[in-house]
Amino acid sequence: MKIKVKVNNVGHGLCISLIHENGKVMLWDCGHNEDCRPSVFLPRSGISEIGIFFVTNYDEDHISDLPELRRKLHISTLHRNRSISKEQLISLKRQSGPISPAMQSMLDMLDMYNTPVKPPEFPSVTYSCYYNNYETDFVDSNNISLVTFLTCNGYKFIIPGDLEKPGWEKLL
Repeated sequence: MKIKVKVNNVGHGLCISLIHENGKVMLWDCGHNEDCRPSVFLPRSGISEIGIFFVTNYDEDHISDLPELRRKLHISTLHRNRSISKEQLISLKRQSGPISPAMQSMLDMLDMYNTPVKPPEFPSVTYSCYYNNYETDFVDSNNISLVTFLTCNGYKFIIPGDLEKPGWEKLL
């Protein structure tokens, strides 16, 4: 099976794409810089749908291209840390200033993607997700990052978001 996993150079943020030979796409975060925007490079590759979108961290550098991405591509399935409610996320983000357009787009998605759905099939690809619980484990955005354990054709990856050392200790 041909599977292309690419860590896209978006500077400080994160954006990882997996393009399966069957045309299905997984995307971890949608950080961007002027030279690399998932809302541009995915459509240029003929992609019009993201099968599974993982939000590893609720900070701007992980979701900065979300408004454009949602305008240009259909997102079928959303994986995120579900232990934080929309109201809690608003409160957490307002601690550092006003809600950005990217965060507002994320908040809008929380209303739309609130029922679990069966994700599209990715032969030879398996994944599982882990996250710390908001409030009972941590109250900051880094340590409630979504961690993905990904296996593609026998190769194993860990996509940790911005989980810090105290969070990693909970995994051991």
